[in-house]
Amino acid sequence: MGVMAENMLNNSAVVTYKRSELIRILLQTWKVASQLSHYLLAHYRQSVASVALIRKLYTAADKYNIPSLKRRCSSFLKDNLYPSTACDVLVLADMHQDHDLKSAVHDYIMNHDKEVFDTQEWKHFMATNLKLAADVMYQKVSQTKMQP
Repeated sequence: MGVMAENMLNNSAVVTYKRSELIRILLQTWKVASQLSHYLLAHYRQSVASVALIRKLYTAADKYNIPSLKRRCSSFLKDNLYPSTACDVLVLADMHQDHDLKSAVHDYIMNHDKEVFDTQEWKHFMATNLKLAADVMYQKVSQTKMQP
């Protein structure tokens, strides 16, 4: 059970419920959420729509402290980066302090710089996430200086 479920069990407002009934409900909810996440990650094909959905699932996994689901979502996001989604995934990684995902997105942007920098998403990203955009550009300039 996740931290949220344990907190609910220890919350004094929940004391009025039968503890065993609450545990049964939490376990059923956990089981359904687990099955849903497995289905989503296994059956969604590579597309911008699936990336948007998995970003939401990633956020929920982080919020409810479900590390295994967060890792699976992170892996999916790394494997399904697009020029049009890289900025949103970078913001997500930064917001959730996921250094591994952030590094993967940085690498993707460095390897697909022309495609990413030419998108409307990048233009919007530069206007709304100045520090992150500056970090990417600094990395790009540093990479260019190191090449002969």
